[in-house]
Amino acid sequence: QLHRYYNNIKCDHCTYSFPDTELPPLAEYINIIGVYKTDDIIGVVVTVGDKHYRPDGKLYHITVAHSDNVKPVHSNVVLADSPNNVVYSSRPIKLSENVHFTRGLKH
Repeated sequence: QLHRYYNNIKCDHCTYSFPDTELPPLAEYINIIGVYKTDDIIGVVVTVGDKHYRPDGKLYHITVAHSDNVKPVHSNVVLADSPNNVVYSSRPIKLSENVHFTRGLKH
């Protein structure tokens, strides 16, 4: 049903840092701790292990879907400029264990 509201379904990665300045570590687990939504983008805020913030100071998150009006990176703007858009859960949802990050190399 997301296609009804957002043309582009992502949900394919969690950025460690961009561009990478170091090799990302193995993460023990990822937990979903919140969700954010605007007219153009929807995603989840996650913890990686017990960490909320990436090495570059941005919140760990996964962009789930977005409209044609924005790119997935717009999640960073939403999270930085409108933190009230995030609805946090009192019970984290374990998403994965033993997570390997991919390199976020700048092209």
